[in-house]
Amino acid sequence: MAGSFTVGALAVASPEANAVGAVRLTLLPKRLEIELLRAGSYADGFVPGALTRFVRFSVPYTAVRGFVRRGEGLGLTLDPFAAVPFNRFHLTCFTDLPLEALASAHKRRQASRVLAWLLPLPLAALSVLAVPPTWASGFLGRGAVGAVVMIALGALAKQIGAGLTFGGPLATRLQRSFERRLAERVGLVPAASHETDPFEVPELPEVVALARAAAPAAETRARARAVRVPWARLGYAFAAACVVIGLVAGFRTLRGVVPERAPEAQAGFVNTAVADDDTLLASKWPACSCERADSPLWRGGVPVLSVLPISKRQDPGRALGDISPLSDEEGVSRYDFDLAVVNNAAVALNDLRVLLTFARRDKKGRRRGVTDRGLFWEGELGPGRSVKWGVKAPGSELRVDVPEKRLLGTVASAPADSFRKLLSARQPLVRLHAATMLAYLGDPGAADAARGLGALPPTDELTRSRILRATAPLRVCEIASDAGTLTACVHNASDSVARGLSLVEVTPGGDGRRRPIDEPVLPRSGLRVSFEGFGDVPEEVIASEAE
Repeated sequence: MAGSFTVGALAVASPEANAVGAVRLTLLPKRLEIELLRAGSYADGFVPGALTRFVRFSVPYTAVRGFVRRGEGLGLTLDPFAAVPFNRFHLTCFTDLPLEALASAHKRRQASRVLAWLLPLPLAALSVLAVPPTWASGFLGRGAVGAVVMIALGALAKQIGAGLTFGGPLATRLQRSFERRLAERVGLVPAASHETDPFEVPELPEVVALARAAAPAAETRARARAVRVPWARLGYAFAAACVVIGLVAGFRTLRGVVPERAPEAQAGFVNTAVADDDTLLASKWPACSCERADSPLWRGGVPVLSVLPISKRQDPGRALGDISPLSDEEGVSRYDFDLAVVNNAAVALNDLRVLLTFARRDKKGRRRGVTDRGLFWEGELGPGRSVKWGVKAPGSELRVDVPEKRLLGTVASAPADSFRKLLSARQPLVRLHAATMLAYLGDPGAADAARGLGALPPTDELTRSRILRATAPLRVCEIASDAGTLTACVHNASDSVARGLSLVEVTPGGDGRRRPIDEPVLPRSGLRVSFEGFGDVPEEVIASEAE
């Protein structure tokens, strides 16, 4: 939905709150939606009650009665007549996976408390040994230095641990973004011109009055934070600086005990595999490396949830994903195919939903007979797991929509073992996807998995060829073009020297652009090459050895 923003958070115990647990908040254009993933009632001095699960309600933004920043979290108060069953929350640990954060929050908090005092112990002991006799002597003097160091570092570690417990920098950014967007919705601050939602509800008189009434209090809190927070941080920085100065002075007194560091070697390398004599060779190209080759298979990013339409027809040469409709005896176009989804992420996905929209065109090109079909999978779909539905519907056009829009990178990928298990799936297109994901993860068995798929139609054979090229020892990545000058990183992942290489554009006819690389590429290393007058970035580029 245009203008929406979704984030998860933990509702923690607070005197002003009446709920604790994991929640998900969505800022819709006209309403605030709150989903209680696993939350329970809370009252100060009482044990939390039974937990609710997947309860969802929404309120208009005029129902927001309080919205303030308290410590590491946000206090959100709603009109009790509009919000059921809870209306007061103290939100912290903002994340996109609130249930996982709820499961690990207690353990992380206990671990941070223990480590806050265990980690300073080695440095405190080292400071006792390294402090110069002129600064502190005797058991009492050295013990006092160690105590000061331990207290200062313990307080600093406690602050850092507390920040990590509440989610770290990512949680802080999500919290600030949610705070700013909600403030725009309720009218506390004006919306930025480049973020203004054309579907936004206009400012109501009561919202403007609420903003004016809250402005003096917000200004007072901002001034208090501006005075208090910098002094606290300066105090911690001063304590850490004192500890570092003391350790440096101590290490200077121990210089005679610790051996001097050996002089570093000269930059460069001796390449006896390339040269006949032991001369020092230097490349004109800068060094680089490739984690994976650039490939059309994942150039636009890999989605967390892959949707795979699968044809039921076995016509010779028909692509595995060709689900084009057929006309029946009455001339009506109808779809009949299978639809599979694969969870590519390392976390389970709950209650999957897929929306299929079918339509047809009349003689004037207008859409007619629009029909929506919803597919639902209840429960969890684990990492690397797949589920399939059968679909039948009339129409000549099809659109597939999924609520899950994230890409891998923001979420970790499922392990290679889960995709190796997917290679035994009954549908060939699912097995081809598993081989593609193994290539994306750099698994050594990806090429063998692609070769073991058997005979494939020409379109899917192109996918297999790209998998084999992406898993070759010679990789090409970071391809860019600036005013016709092409730059790319050519990485040699093998254990032998690659000589006589050329940068080659992959085309169906094999007549793509080619540029020779006039230097060998050493094992486990790479060169960033550059060629003038190459032109635009090709769809696919490989490094090929001379035949």
